[in-house]
Amino acid sequence: MCLIESDVIEHIILTFKRATGCPDILRHAALGMANLALYSCFEGKKKIIQKKVPDWLFFLASQADDVTRYYACLATCTLASVKEFEPAVIKTGTLKLVEPFLQSHDPATFALEHGKYSQGRPKDWLERLLPMLKSSRREARSIAAFHFTFEAKIKKEQHKLDVFEVVISSSFEI
Repeated sequence: MCLIESDVIEHIILTFKRATGCPDILRHAALGMANLALYSCFEGKKKIIQKKVPDWLFFLASQADDVTRYYACLATCTLASVKEFEPAVIKTGTLKLVEPFLQSHDPATFALEHGKYSQGRPKDWLERLLPMLKSSRREARSIAAFHFTFEAKIKKEQHKLDVFEVVISSSFEI
């Protein structure tokens, strides 16, 4: 919540409003929004919704760059997986972009082509995706499964598959 209180959202939005033609900035904005959505508590997510971030996520999820689209979709699904925020996210239409994106990409290929932007996420990041697997939203479950597949490919290349043992064992605590 500290990042949200320090106007990080406004900074990200202002930055990419000024650079709508710069794919690198939009990519980083989408990744920043995904991290904010994943790491925010309920109150933090509430502020994200109040700041109309799902509207901006539609813009990001509509870009040509696959990485930008992916992380915008991930942020959208993270927010939509919270029942109280689902209506606000649905209203933006961004969820309708998730399934077509996932259906047109193979997670293992995506990992090979775009893994340099991820380099494999840490255990706590992956643990934050677990609740999405139990979401009532199909899009949230689908993107979480896609990400775990994507991540498994990266972790296999790095010889770090043991991280999944820890993540899976923590899933029994949810």
